[in-house]
Amino acid sequence: MNNSRFKGIVAVIWTINPSIQCFRRALSILTRQVDYIVIVDNNSENQNLIGDLIKDLNQDYKKLTFIKMRYNSGVRALNIGIRYALEKFDPQYIVLLDADTSLCEGIIKLVISYWRKLKKIIPNIGVIGLTKGHWFRNLRFVKVRIFSGSIIDKRVLASGIKIREEFFLDQADFDFFHEIRRAGYEVLQFDGGIKEHELGVKIKFGGHILKYEPLHRYYYIVRNSTVLLLERKLPLFFYIRQLIIWGFPLIFVKGVKQTMRALIMGLTDGIFKRLGYLDPKFLES
Repeated sequence: MNNSRFKGIVAVIWTINPSIQCFRRALSILTRQVDYIVIVDNNSENQNLIGDLIKDLNQDYKKLTFIKMRYNSGVRALNIGIRYALEKFDPQYIVLLDADTSLCEGIIKLVISYWRKLKKIIPNIGVIGLTKGHWFRNLRFVKVRIFSGSIIDKRVLASGIKIREEFFLDQADFDFFHEIRRAGYEVLQFDGGIKEHELGVKIKFGGHILKYEPLHRYYYIVRNSTVLLLERKLPLFFYIRQLIIWGFPLIFVKGVKQTMRALIMGLTDGIFKRLGYLDPKFLES
């Protein structure tokens, strides 16, 4: 990377009770691929351990910034990290990552080299995202994707497009990338580039492995995707698929009553746009 004061690539990571071992592994790969790393922690129970890890890594790299939140701010942490990165480092690209997302070696440099060539034929690329897999296969246009593994052109973020904080968690990524596309930018995705990243919690059912999210996450999925459906930002088939995929396994973990309660509350609050944070204990009672 260059040695000027303002660098080209900054990673923004948001954390909430991460596995220190996994986080260390992810950071050890990432520090060799970007100029700076901004970590925003949502008041993790192990926040002191995260701080110790960053202090340890900075002895060698001196490129990690740690921002401690005094409460769980949800996706607001990403907005805070992005704003800090833009103001402090003025990067050409910002990479959004979860704490448990471990990239393949050299992947960011490879993607950006492709990006610069593609700009000659697709000048309005705003985002190139990565998915789990060790090898590049297809490069395609996408309408929806997640935050983690997204490499974003500074022009997109400097234009004022922000992450929807009132969603708190789930579906804020779908809203964000919809707004990017609506602003005239293309969102592309490589099939590969992420070594480790898991969505949901795994359970065994009938010889198959299913994934589920906790009740409060399912509530956010239902509520926020209902808002996006009503705003015509999410296809109906994708909306129904999400409710089924994340709701079905939850029935076997939490039971029909609690799952239906989260579903009905999510639908009702989504229709009336009662957004923001919901205490998880409210759904467990």
